[in-house]
Amino acid sequence: MSVTFGKAPINEVVIGKRFNPIAGWTLPHYGRFWDLVEDEFPHVEHATPLVDVEPSGEVLVDVTSNTMLPRVWFVSTDETRLLQLQQNCFYFNWRQTKDADEYVRFTSIYDDYRRYAE
Repeated sequence: MSVTFGKAPINEVVIGKRFNPIAGWTLPHYGRFWDLVEDEFPHVEHATPLVDVEPSGEVLVDVTSNTMLPRVWFVSTDETRLLQLQQNCFYFNWRQTKDADEYVRFTSIYDDYRRYAE
C-alpha cells in the first residue's frame, strides 16, 4: 500500500551508501567523476567531510597527506538534485526548491540513485 499526499510533508530525500575508503583516492578522481555527470550536474561545491571515527577513536584521513579529503557536491541546474561524493560514501539527494512544487515519488529518486551509483 502506498500513501500519497497532495502536498508532501517533506522537502528533501537522501539515499546512499557508505563503504571502506577507496585506496589511492585523490582529488583528480572527483574531476573524473564530474566528467561523467557534468551535463546533468554542472555546478560543483565543496562540503564539509562526513567524518567517520574508527573504533580506535581515529578519524579517517588520506594516508599520504594526513588530511581529510573533501566531500564534493555535484548540483543539477534546477538545484533539485545533488550527488555527494567522498572517498568513503556516495549519496543522491532530491530536494524541493521554491520553484518546484511537485514532490518526486521515491521510486523515481531511487531509480536516479541507482543509475548514478552504478
